[in-house]
Amino acid sequence: DTVELAGGTVGDIDLESSNNTLIMWGSASVVAGVNAESGTDVLQLFGGTIGGTISTGSAIDAITIGGTPTTFNSLPIAGVFGATDITGSIVMEGGNDSLTMNAGTLTGSVYMDAGLGNSNALGADGFDDTVTLNGGAITGSIFTDAKADAQIGNDSVTIDGATVGGAVSTEAGDDVVSL
Repeated sequence: DTVELAGGTVGDIDLESSNNTLIMWGSASVVAGVNAESGTDVLQLFGGTIGGTISTGSAIDAITIGGTPTTFNSLPIAGVFGATDITGSIVMEGGNDSLTMNAGTLTGSVYMDAGLGNSNALGADGFDDTVTLNGGAITGSIFTDAKADAQIGNDSVTIDGATVGGAVSTEAGDDVVSL
């Protein structure tokens, strides 16, 4: 499925089973959060606001915050660079997930491998997640392995031009942090 939001307001977005793409830009607003279930999901967040947490599912998912949309309804457009502001956290669950942040704000934290309260759909996430921060600001922290109990992923965090207000916490696994 493909969901494209360029304006207007929706309560929340639940990307159910199968492979999904969410493209968000302009003045679009999601009041609550975005939940991506099983399937390979791509989230391109190039504008607007999300009022809650983004949670990936149990496959290989990719989130990009900040960029230029190039199509709308499968038609080429001359997009304008933008970024989504997120009031909440990003929880990267099962799969080798990636987050690239080029601009925008995240008022919560980033949880790789396991997530908030060990909520991972797979119970024990030993996957290798990647976070690349080229710009923007995260008010909270980054947790590579949210719990040190069998959540052993070899995760990577690169901070190059972004601001992280909290800590970068590594726990289980052979995690790499580059500044």
